Amino acid sequence: MHAKTTGKKPNYQPTLEALENRLAPAVSVTVLPNNTLIIRGDSADDHVQVTDDGYGHVTVQAGDFIGDYSGISKIRVRLRGGDDTFTYNRVEMFYPMIYPGPVAVPTNLKVHLGQGNDTASFTLTEGMGNARAKILVHGFTGDDSVTLQLGEMYRGRFRFIAALGDGDDSFEGSLNGALSGRSRVAVAVLGMNGNNHINMETHADLDPRARLGIFLVGGSGTDEIFARYTGVNQGMVGLWISGEDGNDTATAEYLFSDGSTGVAALGSFGGPGDDQMSMIVHGDTGLSTKIFTLDGGDGNDTGVTTPNVDVFNVEDPQPAP
Repeated sequence: MHAKTTGKKPNYQPTLEALENRLAPAVSVTVLPNNTLIIRGDSADDHVQVTDDGYGHVTVQAGDFIGDYSGISKIRVRLRGGDDTFTYNRVEMFYPMIYPGPVAVPTNLKVHLGQGNDTASFTLTEGMGNARAKILVHGFTGDDSVTLQLGEMYRGRFRFIAALGDGDDSFEGSLNGALSGRSRVAVAVLGMNGNNHINMETHADLDPRARLGIFLVGGSGTDEIFARYTGVNQGMVGLWISGEDGNDTATAEYLFSDGSTGVAALGSFGGPGDDQMSMIVHGDTGLSTKIFTLDGGDGNDTGVTTPNVDVFNVEDPQPAP
């Protein structure tokens, strides 16, 4: 005898649950509902490359894996242990002249390098015209190396903060290109603990409404800090170097080209320790407001300066050749 069938469909419907993408045993990628891209590593030597077009389209490559993601507004990277390599590239995208065009998405990137001797590079030489971007880097422990490359902007906003953490770390930064309109650029590098090398080269013309701020701190240890600015400054340039604890070397060179009529506030502070410091400033006669200060702090310090620099707490002051 056969059971009678009713023809009704069962109430239970099978479903599929989206899982994170496993790139390799060391790296995984997850997209959260709030359009946040999460990249995680582990104790292996992870190698991750992120490419961002500034319109929410992000590509992640790790080993043989390539993943494309859309609608991304935030990127969070945590690489944890191992000697990791992280690369972020901003690319210039060309779209047809249609209205309405694509809407740019501000870059919001946080990178935690974790333990190990890590390398991180950030290249934003393209696609930064009127973009807005914020990058935070935490080196944690190990001898880390961080590089930053910036290009020209018009009405752009960029903020970069790197806390290098414990270890003998290095930072190499460059800005090459004009800052037009109401562009704003702020770069802060904190060496923290260890014998650190920090270098920032800036070659940029500033429009009257443009602003540039650079803050370089060596931290504890024997640090080497170098900063250079060249260009026509019609806006505002602020640059501060602080060696903090240790016998540090702090070198600053500023060359304001003809036509510089803006504001410049430049300072170097040696902190405790026997520091070797220099501040060379040329081409400042046309600036509307200017403050140039070198302070050796505690210790037996040497300071080499041009005559337009105010010098404090330097036991061995010397004129620049």
